[in-house]
Amino acid sequence: MSDLSTKYLGLSLKNPIIIASSGLTDSVESIKILEKNGAAAVVLKSLFEEEIVAEMDANLKKMASSSFIYPETLDFYEDSDEENLSMKYLELITDVKKEVKIPIIASINCVTADQWTFFPKQIAESGADAIELNLFLLPSDFNRDSKANEKVYFDIIENVKKQVNIPISLKVSY
Repeated sequence: MSDLSTKYLGLSLKNPIIIASSGLTDSVESIKILEKNGAAAVVLKSLFEEEIVAEMDANLKKMASSSFIYPETLDFYEDSDEENLSMKYLELITDVKKEVKIPIIASINCVTADQWTFFPKQIAESGADAIELNLFLLPSDFNRDSKANEKVYFDIIENVKKQVNIPISLKVSY
């Protein structure tokens, strides 16, 4: 039998089949099936920068509504039953890593280098083997020239690299 092993992002893969970010990669059960059927790695379904920032803002507004914040308040909001996509994403990473042997690549769809860049550190701490940054800057923004667009890309990469020691891939639009 032929040896199909390869490397991607410095990760050793048994073959070059990497399942892209999609509905196939959004649950532990689906990823277990993908591994069983030969996938060498998966890129988790993307989490969007807007989701991370919106949840962060909502939690800050809730906490700001009280006149005094006890340290336990932060625990309450982290353990809240309300849908928290960011926390669920981190839990997915942790849970998948317990169930499969293939590399797990987290994916963040992002457009700025602003508030969300703390999140890759949490992704790495949850066990992700790498992070895919899916960058899409609309070319229709006439207030930004090509140099300004390029600067956004490099700012995002620099901010994420400061947070993590795991490999980072960059998925860029045309």
